[in-house]
Amino acid sequence: MRIHRIIVAALLIGTMTTQAGSQGAIPAVALGAAGDNPETFVGVLAKLRVPAGLEIRNEDRPVTYSVKFGAKDGSVVPLGDVVDAFNRMHGDYRANIVDGVVVVRPLTRRVEYLDIPATGVAIRARGVMNAARSLFGPLDPTLNAAGGQPGSVAGPVNGQASVDRGDDVVITVALRGQSVVEVLNEIAKLAPGHAWLAVTNDDKLHPAVRQVGFIHAPGIASQLPIQTRQP
Repeated sequence: MRIHRIIVAALLIGTMTTQAGSQGAIPAVALGAAGDNPETFVGVLAKLRVPAGLEIRNEDRPVTYSVKFGAKDGSVVPLGDVVDAFNRMHGDYRANIVDGVVVVRPLTRRVEYLDIPATGVAIRARGVMNAARSLFGPLDPTLNAAGGQPGSVAGPVNGQASVDRGDDVVITVALRGQSVVEVLNEIAKLAPGHAWLAVTNDDKLHPAVRQVGFIHAPGIASQLPIQTRQP
């Protein structure tokens, strides 16, 4: 499992542990990230505990992630204003608020798998990455291979003694014909601070999921490779 680092420089940001966005307003510092790379933008939302998710082409991922927040003054802005600002500054990606979740996807070359009904009756898992394994297992059965369960990140990361990767979050989602992206959104709401991530290939004719995972609030993205060929 690949661990991707995001460098977050917080200047007087203070502590923001409330699930932002639940009342339709989030800290105004999020506006400063609206013009950043889509993955960086969603990383900021995850840090602010705004339920979010991202489908991004591999070629569009940033090489490094550096986010600077302005001084914390306690001001908030409507979540819709942040989404509108992102859309004004990006021509290839579109952000929408879907049932309380900020979903960012490419305008073109979207992968089909995210929009088809999820397989099975329910997702029941402990840990967001285990939930991802269950959800994407029909696409790549090796995700559920014995001995392949994810663990916690050891050691300090970005100056923090430990990293919360959502390993202890209990996920229960009844599928009821929901699409894969709708189930991912349900997981994002159950695990604030962990935004779902689907990385696709760069094939213009046959877009396919190549990595899945979550961007975590402390500035870490956990990812699993998808090995099975897709149409």
